[in-house]
Amino acid sequence: MSSNKKMAVTFSVAVGKWKSQTWYLVNVSFFKGNPIHRSLFFSGYLTNGVPGSYNCFVPLNGGIEEVRVYPCFETLEVLREVDTK
Repeated sequence: MSSNKKMAVTFSVAVGKWKSQTWYLVNVSFFKGNPIHRSLFFSGYLTNGVPGSYNCFVPLNGGIEEVRVYPCFETLEVLREVDTK
């Protein structure tokens, strides 16, 4: 993936912006032709307002898909925060 490629990130109104060390339910497509699918995403630590260190996507399909880190996607729709308490 080209480093200057603009990737689409959209947030639901309820989410608004990234929070540090927070789990999110997302719809994601990792590359052109990859179907959009649901995943969990951990934001890790933020750098300039976006996920930086220790972030990851975790598949909801029993771990068949490899774990990936931000920003390795074609499109990302952040649906909501996941309450982990």
